[in-house]
Amino acid sequence: MSLLSVAGLTKRFGGVVANRDVSFEVGPGELVGVIGPNGAGKSTLFELITGFVRPDAGDVRLDGRSILGRRPDEIARLGVARTFQKLRPFPEMTVVQNVMIGAFQKTPDPGEARSRARTALDAVGLADRAGAHARGLSTGQRKRLELARALATEPRLLLLDEV
Repeated sequence: MSLLSVAGLTKRFGGVVANRDVSFEVGPGELVGVIGPNGAGKSTLFELITGFVRPDAGDVRLDGRSILGRRPDEIARLGVARTFQKLRPFPEMTVVQNVMIGAFQKTPDPGEARSRARTALDAVGLADRAGAHARGLSTGQRKRLELARALATEPRLLLLDEV
């Protein structure tokens, strides 16, 4: 059984078709790339999969069960994490606090969330910046922060947009 199954996914914005009849499957442990020029619909595809945008047609299944109509936070709790093309750290929070937000998807315990956040920061090479405010990070560091926040959820499926 596939971890993720996308079937006939279509999304239009007015007269512009962002995704037309997109279908693919991803099995556990598989690495799949989505490539295309700017404006090809890659980010929109991730938004459809993660519930930020509703498709005009098609279905998205996780472990064989449709996740269409679920809120993004529900899909995240099911084990789907993503990064965003547009970086949106909380500038007044520290780097570790930003990553703890992702960790709270897995645990309500602040100590455990901090531990998961520090593990994720170590994995992306930002452990030394844990106490710094996110506003002071370079663009490259903010991309790694975004990845750490996604990794802190310990996802079963990780969607990386422009990382």
